[in-house]
Amino acid sequence: MNGTSLEKVRNSKIAFVIPLLLPLLLYYPALHFSYVWDDWLQVGAYAYSQEASSLIGVLQSPLPFSVNYFRPLTVASFFVESRLVAKPGFSHGLNILLHCFNCVLVALLVRKFWEGRVAVSSWAAALVAGVYALHPALMEGVVWVSGRFDLMMTSCVLLALLAELHLANRILRAGAVSLLFLAALFCKEMAIVFPVLLLLVHLGRSSRPWSLKEAVAGGLVHQAVGLSVALLIYVGIRISVLGYFLTTDPQQAFVPLGGALQRSLLVGLTFADYLEMFLQPFGTTGVMRQTVLPVPLDSLKGWIGLGLLGIAVPAAFVAFARKPAIRPVLSLILAVLVALLPVLHLKPGPMLMANTFAAERATLLPLALLAVCLGPLASRLSERPRQNLLMAIGGVLWLSLSVAWVRVALQAWSNDRALWRYMNEFVTDCSYCQTNLSREYLEDDPAHAVELAKRGRQTAQQPWQEAYAISAEANAEAKMGNLGRAEALLNEAIAIEPTDREKARLLNSLARLYLKMGARVEAHEALVRAAQLSKKPDLEISMTLILMALEDGQPEIAEKLFDGIKQAMNSAARDALSSRIKAQLPH
Repeated sequence: MNGTSLEKVRNSKIAFVIPLLLPLLLYYPALHFSYVWDDWLQVGAYAYSQEASSLIGVLQSPLPFSVNYFRPLTVASFFVESRLVAKPGFSHGLNILLHCFNCVLVALLVRKFWEGRVAVSSWAAALVAGVYALHPALMEGVVWVSGRFDLMMTSCVLLALLAELHLANRILRAGAVSLLFLAALFCKEMAIVFPVLLLLVHLGRSSRPWSLKEAVAGGLVHQAVGLSVALLIYVGIRISVLGYFLTTDPQQAFVPLGGALQRSLLVGLTFADYLEMFLQPFGTTGVMRQTVLPVPLDSLKGWIGLGLLGIAVPAAFVAFARKPAIRPVLSLILAVLVALLPVLHLKPGPMLMANTFAAERATLLPLALLAVCLGPLASRLSERPRQNLLMAIGGVLWLSLSVAWVRVALQAWSNDRALWRYMNEFVTDCSYCQTNLSREYLEDDPAHAVELAKRGRQTAQQPWQEAYAISAEANAEAKMGNLGRAEALLNEAIAIEPTDREKARLLNSLARLYLKMGARVEAHEALVRAAQLSKKPDLEISMTLILMALEDGQPEIAEKLFDGIKQAMNSAARDALSSRIKAQLPH
């Protein structure tokens, strides 16, 4: 084979079929999975939970998980999906296709980043993307429908980096990169670090110290202007829609974080855990990676993570400045660290409310950047496999173990009961996991649901967790016909719950319980208290009022209330309630 033919083979676009197909082959069982956990809100009900019947109405609210989560682009995808399809297989299929797309972007980015320094063939780039595609830490982000926030954000960031490296026209390049940056921000707030990532990529590809003249010639002034405009647009839209840029989340105010040292240990613990996910993901993957809060002062993992951040990071900056030969790799490693900054709890995040300090879905972007580091290694391996036999064998073993582990752990995502069973085995003292599993047994084994809820209460570390477990126990007791016991438990949960929003939901549940008990006056009083605490029209409270009107033989009032909320209900619930009202109306 002559040199020209060999070059064609090395750069064949057929190689990119590998990262396109691997995720499909690995994750296709998920096409038969149900929605789990927050998926029911995102696709099954999120579009209806905002008391809005239009896309604009849905986009004008933060996510129900935090008042600071504003992600309209991803929410729009859920909204359209819920209106058109709303089938789990379709939702999982979209996530898998997004992951396939990201894997191809990783392969393209490997070639573009190392262009001019290392001759990375299409096959070597595909090999790197294959490692990324099969990495077990990415499973949550791909299989969980709600992981789409991270998938879409990663797509936008990778496309922006490719546009920066590929487009020659400075104005066109700046425009494309800025628009993709804006899109990434509207997918997930984690994209706020993109300008720093872009700078590090530039520094990594530069063969000599930068000057102002070189920066201007390279179009960085255009980029700075474009990114600034994109950021201003994002901030303006966010403030105009939400009424604030960031605000205090009432539920987070009750998270026990401790003093400055314990907060620092939380950062170190989180960093060490993400490193573990990157390098040794087998047998450690799980939805709820939990810690005691505040982080104990004797947390070895926390001190190790803090030490790595305190020593390795400054050393990397020094080496970056003094060792131009390894600057590309160091720039990518620093980019990985920067991509992790939003989830290291420098500003404590909402996930801490469940004592969760790290999430696998947050590794989608950092691992993509880390994968680009492997370009020269993959090139060496693909060019001289015999001379690097041990490396090749190690790589094959790692990939085989990845596939085996993902296929085993994948089944945990098939439905809610399987997920929370798995999590109760993985994290034995997770109150949230035990309570969620209790709710899964409510219909077919309420006695077991009571036991699980009691365990959830015993392991609760925060007031809301205890209230959540008590309310689950109340539901199970009511299911068994112990209405008096259920009433006492709900009143206890209301007294413990620290936030008005959740108190309102518990009061609404109490009102429905009173209706079952025939206590109309008490039900009305509970609803009045719930309405006062919710501070805005609430779909669940309105539905309870409709049920009260029907129980009192006042279908005309129920019909008027129904007219005010029917556009905010999903079709199945709307049709069922409509039929019940019509059955009582005079013909």
